Amino acid sequence: MRRPLFILSLLACAAMATPLTACSHASDDSGSAHAASPQEGAGPPVGEGTLKVRATTGAEQFPASGLGVGVSKCDSSASLTTLTTAGHEGAAAHNLPGGCYQVAATGVPSGCMLGSPSPVKVDVTPGNTSIASFQLKCA
Repeated sequence: MRRPLFILSLLACAAMATPLTACSHASDDSGSAHAASPQEGAGPPVGEGTLKVRATTGAEQFPASGLGVGVSKCDSSASLTTLTTAGHEGAAAHNLPGGCYQVAATGVPSGCMLGSPSPVKVDVTPGNTSIASFQLKCA
């Protein structure tokens, strides 16, 4: 019993001592639409603001990953970009020029249904983050 615990302790120490390195973004020619996340502390480019889409579920507002949305200008139905909420925040973000945008749900995670109105209108202002929130009802 002592030997496996000792080996496990050594492995844990080695894992904690190994420095974490950031992944570098290689160019992706796959044609899929992925927005690069800005670096920590870096804001959107001049004249642009950040549109953040957040999905939650339950009365406790737990973050929900997997909600797909399409973003278009308020005066147009042409989609400018698509985003999918992910991570521990259940969010996705994209930098856009200032203006009025519509964010419409295009897909919900399996076992869930949309529990809030869609589309949501959001005014993006340069230098700021505007949030479009969606509530999901999940089993």
